[in-house]
Amino acid sequence: MRWTKSTNENALRAYSRAKGEETVGIAYRARMHCFFDELEPSIPVTEQNLADRFRYIMRSKIFDDAELERLRREAIPSSNESAMAGNAAPHPTFAMWTNIHTWKPPRIFQLWLIRTTMK
Repeated sequence: MRWTKSTNENALRAYSRAKGEETVGIAYRARMHCFFDELEPSIPVTEQNLADRFRYIMRSKIFDDAELERLRREAIPSSNESAMAGNAAPHPTFAMWTNIHTWKPPRIFQLWLIRTTMK
């Protein structure tokens, strides 16, 4: 698969939307994958591939700081903008970012579960 500029932008939008305003990166990869899937439904990509691509984009400085900030703002409207629009943005819930029937636990959890049940 070839990553275009717009695909890279959507990867950054998905990351920003998944992370939101949180600073601790706990369980954001599955959300990022779901958000990316909404933006690019025709591109099959794994959580790991998407996370690796995000790290590559950030390390290689494909986008300058102004573009990164613009993409972040597009993905996460500030609370002031939401208040001015008259509708507060809802906090994402589990049901909003994944379909419970197709959700699979992350691979690390699967391995942990296998290991703990084998004892």
